[in-house]
Amino acid sequence: MKRIRQAVLLAPLLAMLVPLATHAAQPDDDPNKNERWLDFKAGTFKDRAIDPHSDAVIKLDAPARAADTVVVPIAINAQFPQISAHYIKRVYLFIDENPEPYAGSFDFTPESGLATIETRVRVEDYTFMRVIAETNDGYLYSAVRFVKASDGCSAPADKDDAAEERSAGQVRLQAQGQAVTGSPSLRN
Repeated sequence: MKRIRQAVLLAPLLAMLVPLATHAAQPDDDPNKNERWLDFKAGTFKDRAIDPHSDAVIKLDAPARAADTVVVPIAINAQFPQISAHYIKRVYLFIDENPEPYAGSFDFTPESGLATIETRVRVEDYTFMRVIAETNDGYLYSAVRFVKASDGCSAPADKDDAAEERSAGQVRLQAQGQAVTGSPSLRN
């Protein structure tokens, strides 16, 4: 009887602790307070300012809820043409709650024509996804989106372990339209 009473008394305490232990990022959280992001930001950009209101420079399209967390489609688009006077020279992709949050960077030149990337990424948990665009004049601009996803990084990408190991780290690119030597490829 004493054990039943203890269990009854402990139940409300445990009920309060469970949400704390399973807290995932929420859309109303401050995306600039994530500890992993702050560490990456300090290590990569030092104390350089990042403009958070960058819709005129860079745009990140990502689904609000991922249909398949293993292959979440995203699009990163420069909002102006790449010309020698003003262009995006590098774009960084960071996914806060992934086991390895730094997803990569992409370099561009004025000859790129457009600073546009469409790809698919794995997403581990409810998270902020962010891109940082660095322009040729050294300024930094960000676009941040919240994505609801769960267990994408723990899900197997392929049932054939040997095939998965052979293809690990490979990047597949698909050009659109006819390629012309010495000219950037532009989408219509």
